[in-house]
Amino acid sequence: MSATFATIQALLASPTVTAIVEDRIGPISGGTKWPDIIVYQVTDESYEGVSRTTDLSQARVTIEMRARSATQVENLAVAVKEALRNRRGIFAGKSCVFLKGVSDVGDTNDDMSIFRRMSDYYVTYS
Repeated sequence: MSATFATIQALLASPTVTAIVEDRIGPISGGTKWPDIIVYQVTDESYEGVSRTTDLSQARVTIEMRARSATQVENLAVAVKEALRNRRGIFAGKSCVFLKGVSDVGDTNDDMSIFRRMSDYYVTYS
């Protein structure tokens, strides 16, 4: 199970997110049409009990949102946050729970033609 693909499936299931980015959500950039979302996994850990490994794992993913304006990227960040807020469900074949991480950073490139927002989420799955 990939937390990356579980997150992509959860975002594609949100009409609010897809109204903004259509199907431009993936593990790599889809090209030069914006806005889009790139999801990548930062960590993956299994929980271990005192005497055995449990069936729970947790991964941290970063969701990078890109758009042509600051307003558009902020609207996309709100849509992503709403789509994953306390989200539970079966994604990528696993039972998943999404929780917002603490990292949430925005920036732009030098000529201000692309605005980005990067947010971390924890995906606990079994």
